[in-house]
Amino acid sequence: MPMPSVTIIGAGPIGLEMACRCVSSNFSVTLIEKEPTIAGNVHKWSSVNLFSPWSMNYSPRGLEILTELKVDHPKPDSYPTGKEYVEGYLDHIKSYLCSNACPNFNLKLSTTLISSVRQNSPKTSMSSRSSSPFLLLLKDSNTNVEFHHKTDKLIDCSGTYSNPSPLGLSSQPALNERSLNSEITRSLNAEIPVGSKILLVGSGATAITFLKKIVEACENADNNVQTEVIWLTRRGKDEIYHRIPSDPLPQRDNLSVLAHTLLQNGGSNNLKLTHLQSEILSLSKSPDQWTVGLTSRTTPTVTCSTIIGATGFRPDTSIYSELQVHTCYASEGPMKLAGYLLSQSGGGGGDCLSQVSPGPELLRNPEEDFYVAGMKSYGRGSAFLIRIGLEQVDMIMGLLQGK
Repeated sequence: MPMPSVTIIGAGPIGLEMACRCVSSNFSVTLIEKEPTIAGNVHKWSSVNLFSPWSMNYSPRGLEILTELKVDHPKPDSYPTGKEYVEGYLDHIKSYLCSNACPNFNLKLSTTLISSVRQNSPKTSMSSRSSSPFLLLLKDSNTNVEFHHKTDKLIDCSGTYSNPSPLGLSSQPALNERSLNSEITRSLNAEIPVGSKILLVGSGATAITFLKKIVEACENADNNVQTEVIWLTRRGKDEIYHRIPSDPLPQRDNLSVLAHTLLQNGGSNNLKLTHLQSEILSLSKSPDQWTVGLTSRTTPTVTCSTIIGATGFRPDTSIYSELQVHTCYASEGPMKLAGYLLSQSGGGGGDCLSQVSPGPELLRNPEEDFYVAGMKSYGRGSAFLIRIGLEQVDMIMGLLQGK
């Protein structure tokens, strides 16, 4: 009797963990990653330290694999960069999966999921859906060849990092934003253009991390090189970033302190910082200057040489739009989990470290044997932790095995 097949979308931390667990449980596993390397999204912020320590970003099974490979375990109380996380842990998990120890594993890099359906069962069909396999439409980015792939079970661990929210009014693309999107800086690995005028858009941890990189670049520049940053947010200056009392994550607390200090002082060495509360209506660009139309009556237009977009991320639900998935009207995450998260937060902020994983039933979808795990399961929410994703893997494994 052939092994039941599982296909996992996304070879990031959660997708790799899911693959390890499924391989060990005698599933035939295919792991699909659209980037040319595993952990494609992590590579995009490889220079940035995680908020959480190593101890919250690996699993017991992962440590067992490191031991089997005779690789030193990371120091549990240190805070890795994305690069260190990949090289010190995720790359070793990939090496194990691709070794002779896992003959029931197949990794497809540079492969994009375009669509997923139930074979011979359109979305409106209600009977006997689970008896049909999933049929995936995939594309090889190297050859541009499209092909089909069948699987018994499907798990989306693709995350949201590659799908940033637009810069415009109420998260709608600003006028001309789509045609100029490739010229907007969004990667935390991007070089900071010191000595220029920068528009930083967004108010969360990613925006402040960009601000930290700008401060560091200015400190390393010549004293006569001045950089100007306009920090554009929807919120007022006092609401930009909520500081958690006695924050158990010092890296996160440091960002909050940095933001408030820079705003209070109007910048730092070689850096002038101005806050502007408004939203973007339009974008236009000449070879060396952006012109940005705003909703502000007092400042209807600003110009700059660089725009940094840090407005959060949203899930790409199009890849499972032909499956029966109940999606939250607000967050776009799967409805059961989204409802739980909204009830826990009251619609507001809080310490993501205090989260308790809900039961496995909240990870079920109307489409049997289809699951969304990892950051994407939180929709547009920003409270996801890798620790939570590893716990989701435990729960989904129980569901896959009928426990």
